[in-house]
Amino acid sequence: MKKTLLAVFILLLVAPVHGQLKHRTLRGEVMLRNNRGDLYNLVVLVDSYAAGKKRDGKVDHIFGIRSDEPFGIVSERIMDAQVTVEAGQVAVYSKADDRAFVLAVPGHEEVAWLAPATDVRTFLGHSMVANEGVFDAMLAEPRQGGLTSNFTQSTDPGDPMGGSAGNCAAGGSGSSFCGISCRMGSSLSCEVTCTDGRYACCSCDSVNGARCRCRLYGT
Repeated sequence: MKKTLLAVFILLLVAPVHGQLKHRTLRGEVMLRNNRGDLYNLVVLVDSYAAGKKRDGKVDHIFGIRSDEPFGIVSERIMDAQVTVEAGQVAVYSKADDRAFVLAVPGHEEVAWLAPATDVRTFLGHSMVANEGVFDAMLAEPRQGGLTSNFTQSTDPGDPMGGSAGNCAAGGSGSSFCGISCRMGSSLSCEVTCTDGRYACCSCDSVNGARCRCRLYGT
């Protein structure tokens, strides 16, 4: 009886997701930058808001991409951006100056809804992660150094290869994608897309919540 109740409790806390990055469109203030100075890892930090509501300065969505080739130094801040998430792609659009930044895995870099004249900068990588939750980070004023954060390397939601995801509650060997929703921790849900000899692994823990990572085969 106790084992049955424990199994039911775990199912209530963990909800695996199947498919690809779920389509959604956000509006908010966005910071696009190297993740803590790492030239191989870019993050998009979003303080999203609904129509008629003000930004609160807190990061509620984090998207990250990692490559084997350096992206170079990237630092962009858009006060009013549209962020569109598709399978294998995150596109950030600034209507004010008709610029777009596209993070994608190979084969998913085209953005059909952008006008031909839009200035597009594309960043391709082998691993991409999306996180939604309540994070210990805020979009501070530029004079304060931009993002303020208490992320540690083992829990960093912006790095799809950072730290371990623990045992895979979703995904696992042979999976190029997984997603999971958790009812505990700072990250309420996450999804990850993996290519080039990596597999997707998703899990929950009581401190960090949803954790989605790409793992190299054999590790």
